[in-house]
Amino acid sequence: MKCSTECVACIVNALNLVMDRFVPEEKDRIREMQAMLRHLCGFDFEKTPAAMWRYLCENTPRLSGGADHYAEQKSADNRNMLAKYDDFYAEVKAHPKPLHAAVRLAICGNIIDYTPNHGMDMDAVVKNAINSELAIDHVDEMLRAMKEAKHVLYLTDNAGEIVTDKLLIALFIEEGILKPEQITVAVRKGPTLNDATMEDAVEVGLTDLVKVIDNGDVVPGTELDHCSPAFREHYENADIIISKGMGNFESLHSAKGKAIFFLLVNKCSNVARVLNLPLQSFVCMANYL
Repeated sequence: MKCSTECVACIVNALNLVMDRFVPEEKDRIREMQAMLRHLCGFDFEKTPAAMWRYLCENTPRLSGGADHYAEQKSADNRNMLAKYDDFYAEVKAHPKPLHAAVRLAICGNIIDYTPNHGMDMDAVVKNAINSELAIDHVDEMLRAMKEAKHVLYLTDNAGEIVTDKLLIALFIEEGILKPEQITVAVRKGPTLNDATMEDAVEVGLTDLVKVIDNGDVVPGTELDHCSPAFREHYENADIIISKGMGNFESLHSAKGKAIFFLLVNKCSNVARVLNLPLQSFVCMANYL
């Protein structure tokens, strides 16, 4: 998926958020902003949004002194969502179609995103998620394909959200769709905005459920050319890819040769145009239908 001019506004805002915490001197802030703007002037907008974010993600450790400036918020999101796990599970199991409800809840979890601020009310969306209609609903096809798959690769997105991923994966196993050894979950290699890393997977107990790997990269998406050989091997060997979130959608929207199911909340106008859907639509979309 190509970049749009809106992507520039997002990345400039994100740089300001990093500098608000770690770069107090205005002269230093101006220097950093000018460097990013020079980079953006030469950027190829035919590339994906994740490719545009690479500049910021690779420079943030220098600005922050190596600190993960979302660490506290990510851990808080993980704990808050874990505290609701039993309630989520009970609601899902009480639904006439538990797997469909769990898919909707996992999609709903994708709203845990504070870069940029999309103005979505988490509690209100969670309350209605399980019975919500999907703007694109390929859930039945996804479940059918998974039953025939030998190996599934599940690409996570945000911290906090991975609690709903954990619940969905637990339901896949409990309902006999997959065995634990048939699914591998991928997180980011290191701090990337509020995206889930191995630390988050451990904190929410996902590593106790299935195998978790990192993708070898630090951008909010899955740029295959930049991912590790180990991750690419898992990707190539997977029969099905489950891709959570907009960053992974933006990166893999044009990927060929793999059955990919995109689970996301549509939160930006660029993605809205590609999907031809209103903002805040819930989506479970197969790339081959």
